[in-house]
Amino acid sequence: MTAVVDIQGAVKHYRLPRESLFHPAPSVHAVNGVSFAIARGRSLGVVGESGCGKSTLARLVMALEPPTAGTVKVLGHDLNALAADKLRELRRHFQMVFQDPYGSLDPRHTVGRIVGEPLDGLETRLARDERRARIVAVLESVGLRAADADKYPHEFSGGQRQRIAIARALITRPALIVADEPVSALDVSVQAQVLNLMRDLRDRYGVTYLLISHDLGVVDYVCDDVAVMYLGRIVEQAPAKTLFADPRHPYTKALLDAVPRPDPTNRRQGTVLKGTVSVETVTGRGCPFADRCPRVEQRCRDAAPALRTIAPDHLAACHFAEGP
Repeated sequence: MTAVVDIQGAVKHYRLPRESLFHPAPSVHAVNGVSFAIARGRSLGVVGESGCGKSTLARLVMALEPPTAGTVKVLGHDLNALAADKLRELRRHFQMVFQDPYGSLDPRHTVGRIVGEPLDGLETRLARDERRARIVAVLESVGLRAADADKYPHEFSGGQRQRIAIARALITRPALIVADEPVSALDVSVQAQVLNLMRDLRDRYGVTYLLISHDLGVVDYVCDDVAVMYLGRIVEQAPAKTLFADPRHPYTKALLDAVPRPDPTNRRQGTVLKGTVSVETVTGRGCPFADRCPRVEQRCRDAAPALRTIAPDHLAACHFAEGP
């Protein structure tokens, strides 16, 4: 069966301004050789600190930007090899939910117009009655009412606005939804409502998710598989249950150790990461995590470990992933 998303060797570099006429323009290496596939009905969570390349990866999957190298395929189509009209036709099959439910909805338009806007661009032959029925049906599927179509975004709470954003993504009945930090701007209780909705929609309609998040709890609740990114690379990937129970990369372990735990007697002992994710302009020969890793050795600085299979369905890029 064709994967909904199939990315092979994706690279994205951004050119910075020249420091002078005598020096070449440096580049920011936002994504460096990322490869993965998502089967239909599965959900992949991509996690990591701010600046690791998660949102850039989402933009590549949505064909909002072309990759510097590599291929990005959705439903078997190489997005960057398609003519503009073919890409437009394919777009109905993959939609995006943005982070900010306040900024992503036009306050001048009614909810019905906002939710139905993708139909205006991608399914122009719909009759008016059929268009209205589609809008009402999708609003009801996310827990809103038909009467809400005539209201404006300011009349809703943050959680309801994110439901509107999800309804807009669902209106074209896509196979894939890319959700970039969909609940980070919401209160905790509202987050739970939106996450439950996302799970219900996956179970009901078989929607495939690519979920971008820095919150491991959100990913654990929604996703089947998890990929951990650091400086534009995937450093560990596994089914969610496997990764949370048996992390093999020091960066993954540090992220898990940083998760707040309500039971003070159940403290997970671990190291606290020093420093922050830097802007990488030069690809070194060693492990990109070496400067922050508590287990670093000279071989880590001499050669970058490859992302390799260390157990069934479990990949890691660390010299120590198999054990001491």
